[in-house]
Amino acid sequence: MSVFKKRRLTAWNKKKNRQVPAESAQEPDPADAAQEPHEAEYEIIPPVPLKGEVPTFFHIGRWAKECLITGYRIGVWHIDCTTRVKEELSMYSFGSAKPDFETITGGVGFKEKLGLLTMSQAWLTHEFFSSIGLQKRTDSIGGEAILRALYNRAETAYKIDLLCGVERSPVRIKVIAPIVHVTKIMGYALWQPAENFMLAYRTAFDFEEKSFEKHAFGVGYNNRSTELALKFEDFQDLRGSIFQRLSDQWAIAVKASLSQWENVEYSIGCQCMVKDSALIKAKITSQGYLAFVYQQSFTDSVRIMYHFGLSLDDPIKSNHKFGISWSINC
Repeated sequence: MSVFKKRRLTAWNKKKNRQVPAESAQEPDPADAAQEPHEAEYEIIPPVPLKGEVPTFFHIGRWAKECLITGYRIGVWHIDCTTRVKEELSMYSFGSAKPDFETITGGVGFKEKLGLLTMSQAWLTHEFFSSIGLQKRTDSIGGEAILRALYNRAETAYKIDLLCGVERSPVRIKVIAPIVHVTKIMGYALWQPAENFMLAYRTAFDFEEKSFEKHAFGVGYNNRSTELALKFEDFQDLRGSIFQRLSDQWAIAVKASLSQWENVEYSIGCQCMVKDSALIKAKITSQGYLAFVYQQSFTDSVRIMYHFGLSLDDPIKSNHKFGISWSINC
């Protein structure tokens, strides 16, 4: 789990590598499940890797996910604010609501780094999260070992695990190991034999069930104009995506999944960058769901996102979706 269930999402501009609006990492609701292509779990979209940094498993197919997922799963509203008190300390808060206005979540927290030591604390709607550990990165190697604790007030239960990772180009390995009230060990290994090419394997083992919960093999290619991604999961689910930049402003993407060698579902979309500060996106799915997203960066610190969607089976009477998201950094 991330510190506050939020991920930074960026739309890449070929000329300036400019970041545009962010969206919270929300769990998919039942309406999404009926309209979006089937996915074994909610997609993770990590930040753009820093120069010299080895990508993660979740960077495979990242640009297609940006085009076809970012912004389309906003609830009725979402807002987050991050304040950097000083170079080593940052504080944040966020809140969001699902379409029924009744399921409202939020939280506040901070992250601090003192040399090799890194700490974080977060107070969420139903949970309390804390972590402490060591992190170090140089130009050629990086490593981390972080102890994480999560307490759920509703279930009066707590969980503790250990996040470990090591990176030395062209390899990255990350493992989450159970300590208390956690039954699974999970992790991935990624090899980047060339700058534009990635090979990866991800797995999860449940000690309580004494069985593997996940096997995922991934391969990705990205030359900053064309991105190709393919994932083979649990020896029965095949997922792939294509992202193609047509110009500095226009791009198209296709994302498809073949579940248990039977059910094929897909999303097709496009995006257009306007004046380097706004992004307009549209997509249609195999279930007949049509949606639009508008992202705008007013400054480097203020970003906004709107989403509207409807079912083409009954455009008038179907459940329409509308969401707005604000992100503020200072």
